[in-house]
Amino acid sequence: TDGEWQTPLWMVSQEPDLNNLVKYLQNKKEEILETPDSSHLVQFSRAEIDAARTAFSRMVRRGEMRLHRLCELTGDAIFDKSYARQSVVIGQRPGSNGQGQRFQLVQPLSGDDLYALTDLDLGSRQLERFKWQQSNSWTRAALVANFVEYEALAVNKWGVFKCISRIKAEEEIWNKVVDEIFEIDSIVKREKELRHLSRFVKDVFGMKVVVGDDEQARRMQKHLEELEFSDDDLLSKGVPVLNETK
Repeated sequence: TDGEWQTPLWMVSQEPDLNNLVKYLQNKKEEILETPDSSHLVQFSRAEIDAARTAFSRMVRRGEMRLHRLCELTGDAIFDKSYARQSVVIGQRPGSNGQGQRFQLVQPLSGDDLYALTDLDLGSRQLERFKWQQSNSWTRAALVANFVEYEALAVNKWGVFKCISRIKAEEEIWNKVVDEIFEIDSIVKREKELRHLSRFVKDVFGMKVVVGDDEQARRMQKHLEELEFSDDDLLSKGVPVLNETK
């Protein structure tokens, strides 16, 4: 693939079918901009859409697995393997105009469930246990967000309270596709007035480390930049021993 098509999303996904869809839409965008007064046909086959959807799901699942392994390796290093893993779900009760009350559910999470279920499945499974009675019917809560926390069980020298892994929701990821096609990232970087929007065009997979103050944040940042994992650590999490994984 030409370098110009290796967008951030493509570099994350490494999925040709998904990349081809984005490339096709980018080409169409350029055609429309070059001849805006002409008629343009944007055409997809069902097979192409199905292939892109399958590739998208595969990309997200592979990214989740890698992110969880990174968080576990980082948790072992920061917390000296003394941490609790839990699934956190933000739900919203049904309400008028979509303004129902939000709530948070926290549940211990085993390693088996972490790798057996997608993040979306983890959140949905917790919410399925709750229903509210409205008038003469029962309704379910909506899933707003879900993430996995790695919480320290003892004080550590870095002052870290927890690590949080988060994966963008499907809607956010496809917003990222639109960002790529219409080059929103470039606009945000160029325009000072729009830089406050940059949080909407960040990467798909992320990890947050929570500390107590600015000095601890600086120390933790430096430590993470210098952190390397041993061969035994990598192999214990099923990660191949390569220069780029250390």
